[in-house]
Amino acid sequence: MRVLGVVLVIAGLLGLAVGTLQYTRKKDVIDIGKLHVQTNENKTVAIPPLFAGAVAGLGVIVFILGKGSK
Repeated sequence: MRVLGVVLVIAGLLGLAVGTLQYTRKKDVIDIGKLHVQTNENKTVAIPPLFAGAVAGLGVIVFILGKGSK
């Protein structure tokens, strides 16, 4: 459980530091026989700071309350 807590804390802190995720998606425009046309779409996803902070806080709680394997 402590590993999950550390992962959540890191993910939350990264979300606070970065703020947005950008990725590119390939989309088929035309696909007729041998004719194949694609386009790239750039997408941006905003990470709300409240959500990222809540994930980091949850990670701290899971880390403290988790039972470590010894």
